Amino acid sequence: MEREKLLRGLDLVFSAIILIPLVLFVWPFVALAIFLSDGWPVIFYQPRVGKNGKVFVMPKFRTMKNGTENDEKPQNRRDSRIIPHVGFILRITNIDETTQFICVLLGKMSLVGPRPDLPGRKPFYHKDDWEVRTAGRLPGVTGRWALYRKGRIEISAREAVAMDLEKITIPEYLRLVSATPFVIIRRICRPSVYNIRNVC
Repeated sequence: MEREKLLRGLDLVFSAIILIPLVLFVWPFVALAIFLSDGWPVIFYQPRVGKNGKVFVMPKFRTMKNGTENDEKPQNRRDSRIIPHVGFILRITNIDETTQFICVLLGKMSLVGPRPDLPGRKPFYHKDDWEVRTAGRLPGVTGRWALYRKGRIEISAREAVAMDLEKITIPEYLRLVSATPFVIIRRICRPSVYNIRNVC
């Protein structure tokens, strides 16, 4: 119980520290860029699976053209539905997902935890993995799965579940939170992996 309280406290402190500069200096320009590129809305809301399988609504900055953001067709860096230039930049920097820190403040997510998956992906999981993965665990903004997927290399659902089963210790929580920005920077510095010319 003390561990959960401490993790929740760390979630609140880190999220507040991160949100202040985002709200003041980043999000206004992101919203303006999306609006000038593809109009309103600049944010869309997507259902995600949370603790104990309960579905919650996650806000995200829109990176896909109007009317296609909830399209369940597979997406890749060459996808013509991505907003040119702006959508690509938001995705490669993960700025489109920074709105997840609001979910952390609301207690729907943690900074570190299982990946918040879409409800429609349940059939892709092996047997009881879906329930096991979400039982008693808040989904995370980052986690073991995020650091493993360096360069956006996909891992299987079973591999993700195996990573999520073990409880996160306080030292590992701090390590994952501090390491995630460097993973994003590494990805930005390897543009060839993301087919920049094809997307932009």
